[in-house]
Amino acid sequence: MRVGWPAAGRTPEDAASCASHTDRFNFFLVFLVMVFAPAAHAAEAQKPSPLKSGIEFASEDVRKLQADDFANPGMLWVARGEKLWGEAAGQSGKSCASCHQDARASMRGAAARFPQVDPGAERAAITVV
Repeated sequence: MRVGWPAAGRTPEDAASCASHTDRFNFFLVFLVMVFAPAAHAAEAQKPSPLKSGIEFASEDVRKLQADDFANPGMLWVARGEKLWGEAAGQSGKSCASCHQDARASMRGAAARFPQVDPGAERAAITVV
């Protein structure tokens, strides 16, 4: 008796049965691809043109809250940052203000430029002010 794939001792009827299962499985895979591929494509996020700020998608109440410096809870962190700007820290005992003076003038536009990534570095190198 000749030993063949998938295992020794299989009859031709077994092989036909395996082929039938393989055909059904392949049909099932094609069916899944045909059903779910369009759904996955439709689920991709649509980008508005032109691109819009996230605030444009916020409700009117959220816009008013963010525009009010006294009601906006995020301004608590701004006040804390202003306090920390002038406090001495680190081994040198210097504050940020000792080198950069008034943050409103020296840091204007820094958020738009930093952090910067050095593309020529072997590993990620981030430059900050």
